[in-house]
Amino acid sequence: IAAVIFLGMQLLFPQRQQPQTVNPEELGAKWSEALKENNVAFILSEGRTYVKALESQGQVAQAWDARITVARAQLESGKKTGDYNKAVLAHNELRSLELEVMGSKANVPAEVKQATLEKIRAALEEAIREGDVLARTRSNGFIAFGYSLVAWLTNLFGGARAPGFSYWFSAVVLAFLVRLIIWPLAARQYVAFKRMALLQPMMKELQAQYQGAELNQRVMKLYAKYGINPLAGCWPMLVQIPFFLWVFWSMRAFQFQYMNGTFFWVNPDMAAKYPGIIAPNLGERDVPLIIVYALSMVLSTQFTVSSPENARQQKIIGFVLAALFPVMFIFWPLPSAFIIYWTALNVFSTAQTMIMARMPIPPLEEVPEERRRPSLFAPSEGPTGKNGAASESKKTGAPVLHKKQGGKQKKRKRK
Repeated sequence: IAAVIFLGMQLLFPQRQQPQTVNPEELGAKWSEALKENNVAFILSEGRTYVKALESQGQVAQAWDARITVARAQLESGKKTGDYNKAVLAHNELRSLELEVMGSKANVPAEVKQATLEKIRAALEEAIREGDVLARTRSNGFIAFGYSLVAWLTNLFGGARAPGFSYWFSAVVLAFLVRLIIWPLAARQYVAFKRMALLQPMMKELQAQYQGAELNQRVMKLYAKYGINPLAGCWPMLVQIPFFLWVFWSMRAFQFQYMNGTFFWVNPDMAAKYPGIIAPNLGERDVPLIIVYALSMVLSTQFTVSSPENARQQKIIGFVLAALFPVMFIFWPLPSAFIIYWTALNVFSTAQTMIMARMPIPPLEEVPEERRRPSLFAPSEGPTGKNGAASESKKTGAPVLHKKQGGKQKKRKRK
Protein backbone atom coordinates (compact mmCIF):
# COMPACT_ATOMS: atom_id res chain seq x y z
CA ILE A 1 0.00 0.00 0.00
CA ALA A 2 2.85 2.36 0.87
CA ALA A 3 4.49 1.65 -2.48
CA VAL A 4 1.25 2.39 -4.33
CA ILE A 5 0.83 5.70 -2.47
CA PHE A 6 4.44 6.63 -3.25
CA LEU A 7 4.00 5.87 -6.96
CA GLY A 8 0.76 7.84 -7.04
CA MET A 9 2.44 10.86 -5.45
CA GLN A 10 5.26 10.63 -7.98
CA LEU A 11 2.76 10.60 -10.85
CA LEU A 12 0.59 13.42 -9.51
CA PHE A 13 3.36 15.60 -8.13
CA PRO A 14 6.57 14.87 -10.03
CA GLN A 15 9.73 16.50 -8.79
CA ARG A 16 10.60 19.49 -10.88
CA GLN A 17 14.29 19.76 -11.47
CA GLN A 18 16.00 22.88 -12.66
CA PRO A 19 16.67 22.57 -16.40
CA GLN A 20 20.37 21.98 -17.04
CA THR A 21 22.15 23.74 -19.85
CA VAL A 22 23.58 20.99 -22.04
CA ASN A 23 25.99 21.47 -24.90
CA PRO A 24 25.17 18.52 -27.20
CA GLU A 25 28.48 18.68 -29.04
CA GLU A 26 30.53 18.80 -25.84
CA LEU A 27 28.46 16.01 -24.25
CA GLY A 28 28.78 13.94 -27.45
CA ALA A 29 32.56 14.27 -27.36
CA LYS A 30 32.68 13.17 -23.71
CA TRP A 31 30.34 10.28 -24.55
CA SER A 32 32.62 9.06 -27.34
CA GLU A 33 35.62 9.27 -25.04
CA ALA A 34 33.75 7.34 -22.31
CA LEU A 35 32.93 4.58 -24.81
CA LYS A 36 36.59 4.27 -25.81
CA GLU A 37 37.71 4.08 -22.17
CA ASN A 38 34.71 1.95 -21.11
CA ASN A 39 33.93 4.52 -18.41
CA VAL A 40 30.90 2.81 -16.88
CA ALA A 41 30.43 5.46 -14.19
CA PHE A 42 30.15 8.29 -16.73
CA ILE A 43 27.83 6.30 -19.00
CA LEU A 44 25.46 5.59 -16.12
CA SER A 45 25.54 9.12 -14.72
CA GLU A 46 25.19 11.01 -18.03
CA GLY A 47 23.42 8.42 -20.15
CA ARG A 48 19.87 9.70 -19.71
CA THR A 49 20.95 13.28 -20.32
CA TYR A 50 22.70 12.27 -23.51
CA VAL A 51 19.67 10.27 -24.69
CA LYS A 52 17.37 13.26 -24.14
CA ALA A 53 19.79 15.53 -26.00
CA LEU A 54 19.79 13.16 -28.98
CA GLU A 55 16.00 12.87 -28.96
CA SER A 56 15.62 16.65 -28.84
CA GLN A 57 17.72 16.87 -32.00
CA GLY A 58 15.63 14.21 -33.75
CA GLN A 59 18.44 11.62 -33.72
CA VAL A 60 16.19 8.72 -32.77
CA ALA A 61 18.42 5.86 -33.92
CA GLN A 62 21.41 7.33 -32.07
CA ALA A 63 19.27 7.66 -28.94
CA TRP A 64 18.35 3.97 -29.20
CA ASP A 65 22.03 3.02 -29.43
CA ALA A 66 22.79 5.19 -26.40
CA ARG A 67 20.08 3.43 -24.39
CA ILE A 68 21.53 0.04 -25.32
CA THR A 69 24.92 1.27 -24.14
CA VAL A 70 23.46 2.45 -20.81
CA ALA A 71 21.76 -0.93 -20.28
CA ARG A 72 25.00 -2.78 -21.00
CA ALA A 73 26.81 -0.48 -18.56
CA GLN A 74 24.18 -1.31 -15.94
CA LEU A 75 24.83 -5.00 -16.49
CA GLU A 76 28.60 -4.45 -16.31
CA SER A 77 28.17 -2.58 -13.03
CA GLY A 78 26.13 -5.50 -11.67
CA LYS A 79 28.87 -7.96 -12.63
CA LYS A 80 31.48 -5.86 -10.82
CA THR A 81 29.43 -5.43 -7.66
CA GLY A 82 27.79 -8.87 -7.70
CA ASP A 83 24.30 -7.34 -7.74
CA TYR A 84 21.88 -9.33 -9.92
CA ASN A 85 19.24 -6.62 -9.42
CA LYS A 86 21.23 -4.43 -11.80
CA ALA A 87 20.98 -7.19 -14.37
CA VAL A 88 17.20 -7.13 -13.81
CA LEU A 89 17.16 -3.36 -14.38
CA ALA A 90 19.25 -3.77 -17.53
CA HIS A 91 16.88 -6.45 -18.82
CA ASN A 92 13.80 -4.33 -18.09
CA GLU A 93 15.30 -1.34 -19.91
CA LEU A 94 16.24 -3.44 -22.94
CA ARG A 95 12.84 -5.12 -23.05
CA SER A 96 11.10 -1.73 -22.87
CA LEU A 97 13.34 -0.40 -25.64
CA GLU A 98 12.60 -3.44 -27.80
CA LEU A 99 8.86 -2.82 -27.57
CA GLU A 100 9.39 0.88 -28.26
CA VAL A 101 11.46 0.21 -31.38
CA MET A 102 8.99 -2.39 -32.66
CA GLY A 103 6.11 0.07 -32.36
CA SER A 104 8.01 3.20 -33.37
CA LYS A 105 6.69 5.30 -36.23
CA ALA A 106 9.77 7.53 -36.35
CA ASN A 107 11.33 8.29 -39.70
CA VAL A 108 14.03 5.64 -39.37
CA PRO A 109 15.06 3.34 -42.26
CA ALA A 110 13.76 -0.21 -41.90
CA GLU A 111 17.27 -1.70 -42.08
CA VAL A 112 18.44 0.60 -39.25
CA LYS A 113 15.46 -0.40 -37.12
CA GLN A 114 16.12 -4.10 -37.78
CA ALA A 115 19.80 -3.71 -36.93
CA THR A 116 18.84 -1.97 -33.68
CA LEU A 117 16.45 -4.80 -32.78
CA GLU A 118 19.24 -7.33 -33.35
CA LYS A 119 21.53 -5.35 -31.01
CA ILE A 120 18.81 -5.19 -28.37
CA ARG A 121 18.10 -8.93 -28.53
CA ALA A 122 21.79 -9.77 -28.32
CA ALA A 123 22.07 -7.53 -25.25
CA LEU A 124 18.95 -9.18 -23.78
CA GLU A 125 20.48 -12.64 -24.15
CA GLU A 126 23.62 -11.43 -22.41
CA ALA A 127 21.61 -9.85 -19.57
CA ILE A 128 19.64 -13.07 -19.05
CA ARG A 129 22.74 -15.25 -19.10
CA GLU A 130 24.88 -13.06 -16.84
CA GLY A 131 21.97 -12.19 -14.55
CA ASP A 132 21.25 -15.83 -13.81
CA VAL A 133 24.94 -16.44 -13.03
CA LEU A 134 24.90 -13.49 -10.62
CA ALA A 135 21.71 -14.75 -8.94
CA ARG A 136 23.17 -18.24 -8.45
CA THR A 137 26.72 -17.37 -7.44
CA ARG A 138 26.76 -13.84 -6.00
CA SER A 139 23.56 -13.67 -3.95
CA ASN A 140 23.70 -13.76 -0.15
CA GLY A 141 23.30 -17.12 1.57
CA PHE A 142 19.55 -16.86 2.26
CA ILE A 143 18.68 -15.85 -1.29
CA ALA A 144 21.02 -18.46 -2.80
CA PHE A 145 19.40 -21.13 -0.61
CA GLY A 146 15.94 -19.96 -1.70
CA TYR A 147 17.04 -20.00 -5.35
CA SER A 148 18.15 -23.62 -4.91
CA LEU A 149 14.80 -24.60 -3.38
CA VAL A 150 12.83 -22.97 -6.20
CA ALA A 151 15.09 -24.66 -8.76
CA TRP A 152 14.69 -28.04 -7.04
CA LEU A 153 10.90 -27.69 -6.98
CA THR A 154 10.84 -26.69 -10.66
CA ASN A 155 13.05 -29.61 -11.68
CA LEU A 156 10.84 -31.93 -9.66
CA PHE A 157 8.02 -31.28 -12.14
CA GLY A 158 10.13 -31.53 -15.27
CA GLY A 159 12.20 -28.34 -15.38
CA ALA A 160 13.48 -27.52 -18.86
CA ARG A 161 12.04 -30.83 -20.16
CA ALA A 162 8.48 -29.54 -19.59
CA PRO A 163 8.69 -25.73 -19.91
CA GLY A 164 4.96 -25.37 -20.47
CA PHE A 165 4.13 -27.02 -17.15
CA SER A 166 6.97 -27.21 -14.63
CA TYR A 167 7.62 -23.49 -14.09
CA TRP A 168 4.07 -22.31 -13.43
CA PHE A 169 2.96 -25.45 -11.59
CA SER A 170 5.96 -25.27 -9.24
CA ALA A 171 4.89 -21.69 -8.40
CA VAL A 172 1.41 -22.97 -7.48
CA VAL A 173 2.88 -25.78 -5.35
CA LEU A 174 5.18 -23.27 -3.66
CA ALA A 175 2.14 -21.14 -2.74
CA PHE A 176 0.47 -24.23 -1.25
CA LEU A 177 3.57 -25.09 0.80
CA VAL A 178 3.86 -21.51 2.06
CA ARG A 179 0.25 -21.50 3.29
CA LEU A 180 0.77 -24.93 4.85
CA ILE A 181 3.85 -23.74 6.75
CA ILE A 182 2.17 -20.63 8.14
CA TRP A 183 -1.13 -22.41 8.91
CA PRO A 184 -0.57 -22.48 12.73
CA LEU A 185 0.27 -18.76 12.81
CA ALA A 186 -2.66 -17.87 10.55
CA ALA A 187 -5.03 -19.93 12.72
CA ARG A 188 -3.82 -18.24 15.89
CA GLN A 189 -4.20 -14.84 14.26
CA TYR A 190 -7.73 -15.68 13.07
CA VAL A 191 -8.84 -16.89 16.51
CA ALA A 192 -7.42 -13.78 18.16
CA PHE A 193 -9.33 -11.48 15.81
CA LYS A 194 -12.53 -13.48 16.28
CA ARG A 195 -12.25 -13.28 20.06
CA MET A 196 -11.68 -9.56 19.84
CA ALA A 197 -14.89 -9.35 17.80
CA LEU A 198 -16.79 -10.97 20.70
CA LEU A 199 -15.86 -7.96 22.82
CA GLN A 200 -17.38 -5.45 20.41
CA PRO A 201 -20.84 -5.26 22.09
CA MET A 202 -19.21 -4.48 25.45
CA MET A 203 -16.76 -2.05 23.80
CA LYS A 204 -19.69 -0.10 22.33
CA GLU A 205 -21.35 0.09 25.74
CA LEU A 206 -18.17 1.55 27.23
CA GLN A 207 -17.77 4.02 24.37
CA ALA A 208 -21.32 5.23 24.95
CA GLN A 209 -20.70 5.86 28.68
CA TYR A 210 -17.05 7.01 28.88
CA GLN A 211 -14.53 9.08 26.98
CA GLY A 212 -10.83 9.90 26.95
CA ALA A 213 -8.48 8.41 29.54
CA GLU A 214 -11.29 6.86 31.55
CA LEU A 215 -12.49 5.01 28.46
CA ASN A 216 -8.99 3.65 27.86
CA GLN A 217 -8.75 2.43 31.45
CA ARG A 218 -12.14 0.73 31.24
CA VAL A 219 -11.14 -0.95 27.97
CA MET A 220 -7.91 -2.27 29.47
CA LYS A 221 -9.83 -3.61 32.46
CA LEU A 222 -12.24 -5.29 30.03
CA TYR A 223 -9.31 -6.99 28.28
CA ALA A 224 -7.94 -8.15 31.64
CA LYS A 225 -11.37 -9.35 32.75
CA TYR A 226 -11.53 -11.86 29.91
CA GLY A 227 -7.79 -12.48 29.53
CA ILE A 228 -7.65 -10.92 26.07
CA ASN A 229 -4.42 -9.66 24.56
CA PRO A 230 -5.31 -6.96 21.99
CA LEU A 231 -2.02 -7.58 20.19
CA ALA A 232 -2.43 -11.37 20.04
CA GLY A 233 -3.43 -11.18 16.37
CA CYS A 234 -0.56 -8.88 15.41
CA TRP A 235 2.59 -10.82 16.26
CA PRO A 236 1.69 -13.86 14.07
CA MET A 237 1.31 -11.40 11.19
CA LEU A 238 4.69 -9.78 11.92
CA VAL A 239 6.41 -13.16 12.09
CA GLN A 240 5.12 -14.04 8.62
CA ILE A 241 6.50 -10.91 6.92
CA PRO A 242 10.21 -11.94 6.83
CA PHE A 243 9.20 -15.36 5.51
CA PHE A 244 7.08 -13.88 2.71
CA LEU A 245 9.91 -11.48 1.79
CA TRP A 246 12.40 -14.35 1.63
CA VAL A 247 10.13 -16.31 -0.73
CA PHE A 248 9.65 -13.20 -2.87
CA TRP A 249 13.39 -12.47 -3.22
CA SER A 250 14.10 -16.15 -3.92
CA MET A 251 11.61 -16.15 -6.79
CA ARG A 252 12.95 -12.79 -7.93
CA ALA A 253 16.45 -14.30 -8.14
CA PHE A 254 14.98 -17.14 -10.21
CA GLN A 255 13.50 -14.64 -12.69
CA PHE A 256 15.96 -15.36 -15.49
CA GLN A 257 15.26 -19.09 -15.23
CA TYR A 258 11.53 -18.39 -15.41
CA MET A 259 12.17 -16.98 -18.89
CA ASN A 260 12.43 -20.58 -20.07
CA GLY A 261 8.82 -21.32 -19.04
CA THR A 262 5.44 -20.66 -20.62
CA PHE A 263 1.83 -20.74 -19.40
CA PHE A 264 -1.22 -21.24 -21.64
CA TRP A 265 -1.38 -17.85 -23.44
CA VAL A 266 2.03 -16.72 -22.10
CA ASN A 267 4.27 -17.77 -24.99
CA PRO A 268 6.34 -16.14 -27.77
CA ASP A 269 3.65 -16.58 -30.45
CA MET A 270 0.94 -14.77 -28.49
CA ALA A 271 3.45 -12.14 -27.37
CA ALA A 272 4.27 -11.40 -31.02
CA LYS A 273 0.57 -10.76 -31.71
CA TYR A 274 0.03 -8.61 -28.62
CA PRO A 275 3.41 -7.06 -27.75
CA GLY A 276 3.57 -5.34 -24.39
CA ILE A 277 0.33 -7.01 -23.24
CA ILE A 278 1.06 -10.74 -23.44
CA ALA A 279 4.39 -11.87 -21.99
CA PRO A 280 6.60 -14.16 -24.10
CA ASN A 281 7.63 -16.14 -21.00
CA LEU A 282 7.07 -16.40 -17.25
CA GLY A 283 10.01 -14.14 -16.46
CA GLU A 284 8.30 -11.02 -17.79
CA ARG A 285 5.17 -9.01 -17.05
CA ASP A 286 1.82 -10.23 -18.40
CA VAL A 287 -1.19 -7.89 -18.21
CA PRO A 288 -3.97 -10.57 -18.31
CA LEU A 289 -2.33 -12.37 -15.37
CA ILE A 290 -2.28 -9.11 -13.41
CA ILE A 291 -6.02 -8.76 -14.06
CA VAL A 292 -6.61 -12.34 -12.87
CA TYR A 293 -4.62 -11.54 -9.74
CA ALA A 294 -6.77 -8.44 -9.11
CA LEU A 295 -9.93 -10.55 -9.39
CA SER A 296 -8.48 -13.08 -6.94
CA MET A 297 -7.92 -10.25 -4.46
CA VAL A 298 -11.55 -9.12 -4.78
CA LEU A 299 -12.90 -12.65 -4.31
CA SER A 300 -10.53 -13.28 -1.42
CA THR A 301 -11.80 -10.19 0.37
CA GLN A 302 -15.46 -11.07 -0.20
CA PHE A 303 -15.09 -14.63 1.13
CA THR A 304 -12.91 -13.80 4.13
CA VAL A 305 -15.01 -11.25 5.97
CA SER A 306 -13.97 -11.69 9.60
CA SER A 307 -16.74 -9.62 11.19
CA PRO A 308 -20.25 -8.83 9.90
CA GLU A 309 -19.93 -5.35 11.42
CA ASN A 310 -16.90 -4.59 9.24
CA ALA A 311 -18.08 -6.45 6.14
CA ARG A 312 -18.76 -3.30 4.13
CA GLN A 313 -15.39 -1.75 4.99
CA GLN A 314 -13.55 -4.95 4.14
CA LYS A 315 -15.25 -5.19 0.76
CA ILE A 316 -14.35 -1.58 -0.03
CA ILE A 317 -10.73 -2.23 0.96
CA GLY A 318 -10.70 -5.30 -1.28
CA PHE A 319 -11.88 -3.32 -4.30
CA VAL A 320 -9.40 -0.50 -3.61
CA LEU A 321 -6.45 -2.87 -3.29
CA ALA A 322 -7.56 -4.77 -6.38
CA ALA A 323 -7.40 -1.49 -8.29
CA LEU A 324 -4.14 -0.19 -6.80
CA PHE A 325 -1.93 -3.28 -6.89
CA PRO A 326 -2.28 -3.88 -10.64
CA VAL A 327 -1.30 -0.24 -11.20
CA MET A 328 1.79 -0.82 -9.10
CA PHE A 329 2.67 -3.94 -11.10
CA ILE A 330 2.39 -1.98 -14.35
CA PHE A 331 5.05 0.47 -13.15
CA TRP A 332 7.04 -2.17 -11.26
CA PRO A 333 7.21 -5.15 -13.64
CA LEU A 334 7.32 -8.50 -11.87
CA PRO A 335 7.82 -11.96 -13.37
CA SER A 336 4.56 -13.60 -14.45
CA ALA A 337 5.53 -16.64 -12.39
CA PHE A 338 5.35 -14.53 -9.26
CA ILE A 339 1.88 -13.22 -10.21
CA ILE A 340 0.78 -16.85 -10.59
CA TYR A 341 2.27 -17.62 -7.18
CA TRP A 342 0.50 -14.69 -5.57
CA THR A 343 -2.83 -15.55 -7.21
CA ALA A 344 -2.56 -19.13 -5.94
CA LEU A 345 -1.64 -17.74 -2.52
CA ASN A 346 -4.90 -15.75 -2.50
CA VAL A 347 -6.90 -18.84 -3.47
CA PHE A 348 -5.30 -21.04 -0.78
CA SER A 349 -5.60 -18.26 1.80
CA THR A 350 -9.32 -17.94 1.06
CA ALA A 351 -9.80 -21.70 1.37
CA GLN A 352 -7.87 -21.71 4.63
CA THR A 353 -9.98 -18.90 6.09
CA MET A 354 -13.21 -20.62 5.07
CA ILE A 355 -12.03 -23.80 6.81
CA MET A 356 -11.10 -21.90 9.97
CA ALA A 357 -14.49 -20.15 9.92
CA ARG A 358 -16.12 -23.52 10.60
CA MET A 359 -13.88 -24.21 13.58
CA PRO A 360 -15.36 -23.40 17.04
CA ILE A 361 -14.03 -20.27 18.71
CA PRO A 362 -13.44 -20.57 22.51
CA PRO A 363 -16.05 -18.46 24.37
CA LEU A 364 -15.12 -15.49 26.51
CA GLU A 365 -14.77 -16.54 30.14
CA GLU A 366 -13.97 -14.26 33.03
CA VAL A 367 -10.57 -14.55 34.68
CA PRO A 368 -10.75 -14.67 38.51
CA GLU A 369 -10.39 -11.14 39.84
CA GLU A 370 -7.31 -11.90 41.96
CA ARG A 371 -5.44 -13.03 38.82
CA ARG A 372 -6.36 -10.14 36.51
CA ARG A 373 -3.32 -8.25 35.31
CA PRO A 374 -4.06 -5.55 32.74
CA SER A 375 -1.32 -5.79 30.13
CA LEU A 376 -1.24 -4.68 26.52
CA PHE A 377 1.26 -7.32 25.39
CA ALA A 378 0.85 -10.55 27.36
CA PRO A 379 -1.99 -11.15 29.82
CA SER A 380 -1.02 -13.97 32.13
CA GLU A 381 -4.47 -15.53 32.11
CA GLY A 382 -7.19 -16.21 29.58
CA PRO A 383 -7.38 -17.92 26.17
CA THR A 384 -4.79 -15.59 24.60
CA GLY A 385 -2.52 -15.48 27.66
CA LYS A 386 0.12 -17.85 28.99
CA ASN A 387 -2.13 -20.01 31.17
CA GLY A 388 -5.22 -20.05 28.98
CA ALA A 389 -6.90 -23.34 29.78
CA ALA A 390 -10.04 -21.97 28.20
CA SER A 391 -8.47 -22.20 24.75
CA GLU A 392 -9.19 -25.93 24.79
CA SER A 393 -12.92 -25.36 25.19
CA LYS A 394 -15.08 -26.27 22.25
CA LYS A 395 -18.05 -24.13 23.28
CA THR A 396 -18.94 -21.05 21.32
CA GLY A 397 -20.94 -17.98 22.06
CA ALA A 398 -20.95 -14.68 23.90
CA PRO A 399 -19.91 -14.14 27.53
CA VAL A 400 -22.27 -15.39 30.20
CA LEU A 401 -23.16 -11.82 31.15
CA HIS A 402 -24.33 -11.14 27.60
CA LYS A 403 -26.25 -14.32 26.93
CA LYS A 404 -30.02 -14.15 26.58
CA GLN A 405 -31.74 -14.83 29.88
CA GLY A 406 -33.86 -17.94 30.24
CA GLY A 407 -37.40 -18.14 31.59
CA LYS A 408 -36.39 -18.86 35.23
CA GLN A 409 -34.07 -15.86 35.28
CA LYS A 410 -36.86 -13.60 34.00
CA LYS A 411 -39.29 -14.87 36.71
CA ARG A 412 -36.74 -14.17 39.45
CA LYS A 413 -36.32 -10.60 38.20
CA ARG A 414 -40.07 -10.02 38.21
CA LYS A 415 -40.32 -11.20 41.81
